Amino acid sequence: MIESLGTDNMSSKKVLIDLHYLPCIDYLTCLSRCDSVIFETNENFQKQTYRNRCYIITSTKKLSLVIPVLHTNKKIKIKEVEIDYSQNWTQNHWRSIQTSYSKSPFFEYLEGEFRETIFNKEKFLYDLNLKLILLIFKILNLNPDIQETTYYERYLDSEIRDLRNKFDPKKYKITKSQFQYPQVFGKEFVPNLSIIDLLFNEGKSAGYKLLQNAINIK
Repeated sequence: MIESLGTDNMSSKKVLIDLHYLPCIDYLTCLSRCDSVIFETNENFQKQTYRNRCYIITSTKKLSLVIPVLHTNKKIKIKEVEIDYSQNWTQNHWRSIQTSYSKSPFFEYLEGEFRETIFNKEKFLYDLNLKLILLIFKILNLNPDIQETTYYERYLDSEIRDLRNKFDPKKYKITKSQFQYPQVFGKEFVPNLSIIDLLFNEGKSAGYKLLQNAINIK
């Protein structure tokens, strides 16, 4: 079922989770406490989820950034979903990110690697998301054992916590974070945006804040 992408260091703190595009803060809060993270590679792609979208804050609103994908009429495995580059989404996403965060304290220190990864033109959505999450782990100084599934398994061993589809924009209830941080725009704090909101405003100390943020995902 599982193929390791990292070290052989296994632990009882294991989660199985779907891979998201620039994931939300609650997603990373969960993973920051894990010694082993297993990414689901054999699920069918689901539309209108965090798999190909994230949320940032602009001067006027909360903005959804969506990666366009090439659709088929058949069910397709997440690892086979191709990104649609006929639309200029990379430039549009980066322009929005730059407009929102260029004045944040750590943007100039972190923007280079994010920009390079987004503009690298990965063919598959899963591969782009994986490269971005590995970059995020590096910045946050998180080093879980990273694995991938080799086939889809509905029922898991008791030692693995199943977080697949727990973070669904249509169903997931945002937690009341136990920490807040300065955001570039607005007088009222907007919780659980993409992790880049926290990173560009807090830098590497974001990892500590994640560990201090206790949330309960049922």
